[in-house]
Amino acid sequence: MNSIAPPDSWQATTPGRLSAKLASLAALLAILSPLGVQIRAAPLDPPSPEVVREARTIVAEMKASERGPYLRLRWFCNDGTVQPPVAFACRDRGGGRQHAEYSAARERLAALGWSVGTIFAASDWSTLWEGEDRRLRLRELPIERYLIDVDDGWVLRRAQFYRGRVQIEDEERAGRSLLLQLMEEVDWVSNHFLATREVVRAVPHGTGDDLTRTIRRTAQSIAEKDSSFERLRVETHSSPSAATAERVRSWASAGRRDTRVTKE
Repeated sequence: MNSIAPPDSWQATTPGRLSAKLASLAALLAILSPLGVQIRAAPLDPPSPEVVREARTIVAEMKASERGPYLRLRWFCNDGTVQPPVAFACRDRGGGRQHAEYSAARERLAALGWSVGTIFAASDWSTLWEGEDRRLRLRELPIERYLIDVDDGWVLRRAQFYRGRVQIEDEERAGRSLLLQLMEEVDWVSNHFLATREVVRAVPHGTGDDLTRTIRRTAQSIAEKDSSFERLRVETHSSPSAATAERVRSWASAGRRDTRVTKE
């Protein structure tokens, strides 16, 4: 995935929050990089300023659009046809799946180097496994998930509420199939374990929420609002233990006591 500037909303945040978010993203990018001597591909050339400007414009328009990176809803039938979103459209066509169709703007952004609004039910293994050892399309998935999580939906800001854009059962079924195929690439997985772990976290496959990630992001959010929690945030991220939980409870209790004193 090419480098792209942080989402527009980050530019309006405070320097401290921006630094924290950039640090988190930098750590994620480091995890997604191949390890040490395992890097064999030549360095990527950065995108030109013209490409970055065009990509920024497309992303901003997607954020403001009720359909984000999508054009319309369609049935994708097993006989290869695409049908309007009417009931039982694929019943006599071998079955199929209903989800959103990518817009021309999304396809243009993908051509520029950034695939967004990923629908796993519309993704096949050959698409995700394209390229050389870098597997850039595969590596995009955790970064896309990160931006959606930290930037209020990012390109899905309004499209999160676009009814029918995905069917979760189809996404999980397709996600499981893609991950099983990834696990068959034994050499790549063994040499890129951390990247594999992040891909598994990003791809829906029916195992529920990632509790560790939720805890870390909650700790980050608390520290951004109250600097007195910063040491506990660091502990939560680096060396959590049962004692950490007790210290968090004590911190929260002290905060409630301070609130009562102030009110009195």
